[in-house]
Amino acid sequence: MKIIVFLLIAFSALSGFSQNHLFRIRTITAGINLTSMSDTTSFLEAIEFLKQTKQVYVQEGYEVQTTRISTQNLYLYTDYKQALPQLIAIDKIAERENVVVSIGNLLPPDVYDPEIASWVVQLIQQTESLNFSLPISSKEGGVFPNSIKASAEIAVAISKNSTGGEGNFRFTASANCPPNIPFCPAAYHAGVKSFEIGLESPNLLTAVFKNSTWNDARQNLKKEMETSFTPIQDLALNISETMGWAYDGIDTS
Repeated sequence: MKIIVFLLIAFSALSGFSQNHLFRIRTITAGINLTSMSDTTSFLEAIEFLKQTKQVYVQEGYEVQTTRISTQNLYLYTDYKQALPQLIAIDKIAERENVVVSIGNLLPPDVYDPEIASWVVQLIQQTESLNFSLPISSKEGGVFPNSIKASAEIAVAISKNSTGGEGNFRFTASANCPPNIPFCPAAYHAGVKSFEIGLESPNLLTAVFKNSTWNDARQNLKKEMETSFTPIQDLALNISETMGWAYDGIDTS
């Protein structure tokens, strides 16, 4: 199986799962490259793809909790200072279509901007569905002190200017996160248009470990995940072939 391994703490109730599956499809995420801030064509194409893909999984008895879109990092195609009106327009489309959006890194790695925190407060207060991040480290570049400083200022500003500080659920200081992962707010896209599957599987782990010992727990979990998730992947590969979107894999979180 082609599975993306990405560390994410997933919290889940132990009820409400499909009778046939001990996990949920937490998200189907479509990754796209916008040609500009006014490129609604690519955005709407991704929404249609997500609707059709979700229906495929629902018809096979899977619960799909959310659909999401990730774009390339915002700084690659626009100056954030000029982007707020267009981002508000994108957010309205996302709200209408019940899609979560991640616009990736606001600034390049290891860049500090003293105005970014106040701008982020405006973004949080005027949108509902947009997620974003800053990279504080990468495998290639190491630790980014300037990004850490900017991230800290953003987190503090959001905490003081959103109800209960909950706006920080839409921002992350991401460490060593690759492109094309399905979970917001760390998600950002690179390459051709593609999609990823993100799972919510604590109940599966609970069921396996309940019937395992220290000696066989790892092997039992591997076997159960391969058995349970292979049909998810088979459907994704078929969708990729028939609809022309590359498939980037499963995050088993």
